[in-house]
Amino acid sequence: MKEDFEDEKEIAQWANDFEKMLQEKDQKFFEEDQLESIIDYYINNNQLKLAKKAIEYADTIYPYSTSFYMKKATYALVCGELNIAEQWIEQLANIEPNNPDIYLLKAEFASQQGRFDDMEKLCEKAISLASDENDIYFGIAVIYINSMRFEKAAQIFEKIIKSEPENEQAIYELSNCYQECGRYNDAIRWFNRYLDLDPFSHFAWFNLGLAYTSKNNLNKALEAFDFAIALDDTFSSAYFNRATTYFESENYEKSLSDFIKVLDLEGEDVNTLCRIGDCYYSLDLFDKAAEEYRKAENINLHKSGEPWFGLGLIAEAYDTFEEAEFCYAKALQNEPENAEFLYSLGNLKVELLKFEESISYLKKAIHFDPDFAGSRLALASSYFNLNKHQLALDLLIEGFKNNPDEVDFIYKSAIYSFLKNQMTQAQEFFIQAYNTEPMNIELLSSTHEEVIEEPKLEKWLIKMIKETNEGSI
Repeated sequence: MKEDFEDEKEIAQWANDFEKMLQEKDQKFFEEDQLESIIDYYINNNQLKLAKKAIEYADTIYPYSTSFYMKKATYALVCGELNIAEQWIEQLANIEPNNPDIYLLKAEFASQQGRFDDMEKLCEKAISLASDENDIYFGIAVIYINSMRFEKAAQIFEKIIKSEPENEQAIYELSNCYQECGRYNDAIRWFNRYLDLDPFSHFAWFNLGLAYTSKNNLNKALEAFDFAIALDDTFSSAYFNRATTYFESENYEKSLSDFIKVLDLEGEDVNTLCRIGDCYYSLDLFDKAAEEYRKAENINLHKSGEPWFGLGLIAEAYDTFEEAEFCYAKALQNEPENAEFLYSLGNLKVELLKFEESISYLKKAIHFDPDFAGSRLALASSYFNLNKHQLALDLLIEGFKNNPDEVDFIYKSAIYSFLKNQMTQAQEFFIQAYNTEPMNIELLSSTHEEVIEEPKLEKWLIKMIKETNEGSI
């Protein structure tokens, strides 16, 4: 794993060098294998514009390399440009008719067209031509992953690992397949069996930790990550995931310590710096948090919205709301479809009584994350304050139908109906909510600000709780 990590760091550095060359409009020589790795790096990270530029640059240096014909075909497949992909694949097939990788490209092409029987035959042909079957099996499994057939991919990765127990990439991909299939218990059983045979596999302990995390068994996850780190104290991914697990457990000091260790191992990285900022923020050390978010923004080559979002949180914490609006807007410039950013800006505008302005942000937040209750509640608040009472109620009722665990939708419907003096409707909503999940007045006051702002509402809720408990309604 350490070697893999070093390779990944080196490739990331090559990619940074390539981007610097583009920015400076300069010329820099890259070896053929370096450019291949750079193109793969961009494709794997869905940075397709940069992948295209790297392919075009490779063309100027290595115009007759069939390796880059392969990259052009792969790029076209990823972009869904099937006609162009087919042209490159056929050209490759004429040049190297017995190259198994070309049959994998054909199989991927057939998969994207929904010709799965043809895909299977092409995969079998690739296996028959391969000198290393496991490499080809890996490629086939990836094709299954791309066609969302995770069960089939998992079976292939299991087969690879049986013959190559040290194949960490296969172990990692198998873990991902189990995650995608929701087979968390199977993942736990499989990795425990694997560890019975090889208890010193730090990578297996790491993936067992991921499986426990998916089951929300945080204590077991921490134990597994502890073992992974004990076996390899330079295993940055284990530190990162243990830090994340500590954060979810609200143990922010230990989370901070592990994230700092990741920084020591990997160097400065936007994501890690932002996570350190999150720890400081959660510890109410706002100035330190802001310092980390600014560091992240200074090296933010790939335009993550996280640094600006973190600075927005700090601005809100200091009640500098105009600055918070600016920061959230900057975050959205980088990630316009991020539901958390959209909600935060929309909700802030609700708090600032800018109800009309909030609506478009909150609608988009619901579109990109329909399960998050906060966006729907904030949008309902905007509608209610704009005297669009029925729109607010319709939104809340729809939310409860889609997510019946979110009883706040119905309590809020009762509150809005009361405030509009629709007492029969208010009573019906309250009884429905209370029967679903009883809440005392303290809890209602903490989750619905209207209870504190409206003394009559508070009295009515106390009365409704008492009468419902007594069965007099």
